[in-house]
Amino acid sequence: MPKDRESLLMPRDGKPQRQRRRTRKAAPLVGATLLLALLAGCSGHASESRRVRDALARLNAPGNSETRTFAEEPDNTGRIASEPDSNAPEAVGRSAEEPAALASLVALALRDNPAIRAADESVRAALAKIPQASVPPDPELLTRTLPEPAQYADGRNPFILSVMMSLPLPEKLDRAGRIALEEAWMALHDAERMRREVAAEVRRAYSRAYILDRTIETNLANRELLRGLIDVAHAEVAAGRRSQDDILRAQVELYALDSEVIDLRRERTEATADLNRLTARPTGTDLPALINLAPRTARVDRERVLAQADRFNPALLRLQRQIERDRHAVRAAELASWPDLRFGIEWMYQRDREAMRVLPDPQTGMIPEVDRMSERGMDMWAIVAGINLPIWRGRIEGGIAEARSRLAASQHELAAERYRVASRIATSLSAVAAKQELVALFANTIIPQARQAYEVSRAAYSGGGKGDFPAVIESWRKWLAFTVQYHRSIAELETALADLEEAAGASVAELEAQP
Repeated sequence: MPKDRESLLMPRDGKPQRQRRRTRKAAPLVGATLLLALLAGCSGHASESRRVRDALARLNAPGNSETRTFAEEPDNTGRIASEPDSNAPEAVGRSAEEPAALASLVALALRDNPAIRAADESVRAALAKIPQASVPPDPELLTRTLPEPAQYADGRNPFILSVMMSLPLPEKLDRAGRIALEEAWMALHDAERMRREVAAEVRRAYSRAYILDRTIETNLANRELLRGLIDVAHAEVAAGRRSQDDILRAQVELYALDSEVIDLRRERTEATADLNRLTARPTGTDLPALINLAPRTARVDRERVLAQADRFNPALLRLQRQIERDRHAVRAAELASWPDLRFGIEWMYQRDREAMRVLPDPQTGMIPEVDRMSERGMDMWAIVAGINLPIWRGRIEGGIAEARSRLAASQHELAAERYRVASRIATSLSAVAAKQELVALFANTIIPQARQAYEVSRAAYSGGGKGDFPAVIESWRKWLAFTVQYHRSIAELETALADLEEAAGASVAELEAQP
């Protein structure tokens, strides 16, 4: 070959033009592979993930005492009512605000309770799964070294480098991302449900502590009243009009009150420990004596509460998201019968062939010119493509049947939860109505009459009247019991309202405001 022609075929960088052309052709293929992988990894779930993240941020906003993310909950914190007479019932038949002490305890529990914090972290963990599920598998970098290099016409091939990647159908990645997204929503509703449960537990523990405080307070007040009865009995015995038995009966009642106060204080310590556990406060933190609760009312009907529960109850919302997840899982199982594309590029390194020794021409004695291009090894490129073969129909059909059964189970679970919520709402509404009637009955009728009966029997006993001391003790005991039952009914009303709010997924104020 003439030298000028060889110079045209051998550029200054020492590589043949054919090799340079192949390199230029392979570069777009590499770029196309990377672009395809990038597009396959973009599942388009960023906006939905951001909605979940924003809802979680609203739950954990500083100073936020809401227990639900999708509607702004009215502020139930109220003013501290003035301290009434411990034996005088409150007026009923009006709506009252939640005490500030209870509202602050609920807010503290929503902020610091470890179970709530754990539920929040579960939401973040579920969000972190979305980008993992919606991208294809990682590319593979493979090398192959040949102990005995393959011999080709222009050289030897001792080494092969390849990049391989599996590219599932875009719908497979999309379904996987949607499944992860629905699980993030489920985790968020679990976090809301945990907040509702903790808030309801705080209100129940507060109501229990309130009952104990009012019972202790009533017993201590009646202890002084009983001491007055003992003084009256002493005066009657000294005047010779009564026997010593009256004094002994009164003293026995006094000792019984003291014993009951000891037990009540122990139970008060347990109730305080429950509140400390729920609010994540130190075990020995004391709870100040609670003020009287004003009876609250709930002007809602069952149909309205049921309608709101279907919209706001976190357990129902979670199951609705679970059904959507299982629907995507059914489609993902059906897509398993479609093969995945396997795509890659191989680079095969070629060593130069040893130069051929040319013998002189025997006639002329001159060494002829030869084409040296065949002695220079040119690297080779290859595009590799393939698919997996989903031939095991039993496995695929079994996956589809499993996914469909899980979907049916979730649908039945939602129906069962609706019945459970409806039962809880009906029970709570019945309890609220009954406790409201009891509070009104105790306040307006029973306690005033019991107090009047006690005063009449005491007046009949003192001053040499015809009344006897057992009648005085009996009327006093009933007055005491009815007063305690009045405050217990108020606390049980609060507990019933807490149960109603937990079942409905909304506060009483929201339930009253909803059309």
